[in-house]
Amino acid sequence: MIEVVRRLKAGNVLVVSRERSFNLSGASRVFGEIEKSGVLVSRFGDFSENPKIEDISKGVSLIASVKPDLVVAIGGGSAIDTAKLVNFFPARGVTAEQYISGNTGVNEKCRPFIAIPTTAGSGSEATGFAVLYVDKKKYSVEHPSLRPLIAILDPDLTLSLPGAVIASSGIDALSQAVESYWSVNSNTESKMYAEEAVNALSRNMADAFSRKSPAAMAAMMEAAYLSGKAINITRTTAPHAISYALTSHYGVSHGQAVGLLLPSFFEYNYNVTEQDCADKRGVSYVRETLRNICLMFGCGDPVSAGRKIRALMSEIGLKTRLSQLGVREGPQIELLVENVNAERLMNNPRIVTKKSVRELLTGMI
Repeated sequence: MIEVVRRLKAGNVLVVSRERSFNLSGASRVFGEIEKSGVLVSRFGDFSENPKIEDISKGVSLIASVKPDLVVAIGGGSAIDTAKLVNFFPARGVTAEQYISGNTGVNEKCRPFIAIPTTAGSGSEATGFAVLYVDKKKYSVEHPSLRPLIAILDPDLTLSLPGAVIASSGIDALSQAVESYWSVNSNTESKMYAEEAVNALSRNMADAFSRKSPAAMAAMMEAAYLSGKAINITRTTAPHAISYALTSHYGVSHGQAVGLLLPSFFEYNYNVTEQDCADKRGVSYVRETLRNICLMFGCGDPVSAGRKIRALMSEIGLKTRLSQLGVREGPQIELLVENVNAERLMNNPRIVTKKSVRELLTGMI
């Protein structure tokens, strides 16, 4: 890290990291050494697990005061997304509120930005977008300049993670890879990244959870990065679109929420018809794509693949039913139905309606 700071000729660095990640990952020691070399290091850690517009405003105020010439994010997807946004909006000359209202501002160059993930999950270190919550509604800010200049993948930073974080972040990466593969925006390049990620994650997730094997953790981190590269091309689909409301309204971790939804969409998407096919490549293509994904899990059909993912989730301590997360009643289901992210839903290979979301969620109770 010291060499990277020197190469970028940075004398003033802003580190975006929550206290726990900063200390447990060993980053505090590294940046202590950087400070000893004469570099001014400031920190911003006052943000939520799922970044809210208020958090970004605080970070933007700090960056205006500190005036760093390098921004470094250390942590999971929330830390990386927060750093992206507090770096991005000042360069555009607009507030977060103005941007999501349609005022995209000017096109000034952002400060150099480095992402150092301490989880193997979000893939945010490889993408040009960031998540932002406003009044429990999820927004996705997308721009090429949001993509980090450098991503540093050090699996040693993940070895102190609690098992619950390994599980949640790992299943998020797996969901991203699967969704990218069947997305209407997929291409040869994205499928290559996604398949490699699915293979590595399905082989290593249980071992990473149970033993924190360095080899398994390294494979997980690389796979999460690949899943990020895949969704940077394709974006995510229906499981992610529905998951955000579970997180914002019921406090379910993002990985747990999206992993819960993923298995049901194997069968749903495979049952695509000419009338509800959203992929221009057609019904046969979508079904062949689903068969290919099933084979990645060593399964011959979508139902078996869904069962295998649920079995993996149970093995790593995740829930597989909505009722296990406290969602049981009709009004609770309706709240989720009414708060689906329409933007991500459009990437799904089969059209998803409110009726189909309601039926799928009811079947998950």
